[in-house]
Amino acid sequence: MKTLLRIAAIMSFGFCVSGGLILVDLAVSSSYSDTSIVAIGLILIGAAFFAGSVVWLLAEKCCPRQNDK
Repeated sequence: MKTLLRIAAIMSFGFCVSGGLILVDLAVSSSYSDTSIVAIGLILIGAAFFAGSVVWLLAEKCCPRQNDK
């Protein structure tokens, strides 16, 4: 279970970061600079760090090691 939650944390981080970077790259490389697309991309990048770390911490809290009491 702990391994699946760690994989989910890595995947959620990866998908959010990649989506945010794609949006920021789209806005920067286009001829017009649309600030709303950049803002959404930066929000996705910030959400990646939040969601990934929350799911990782959930894995640590939900499934403690056998030797920890």
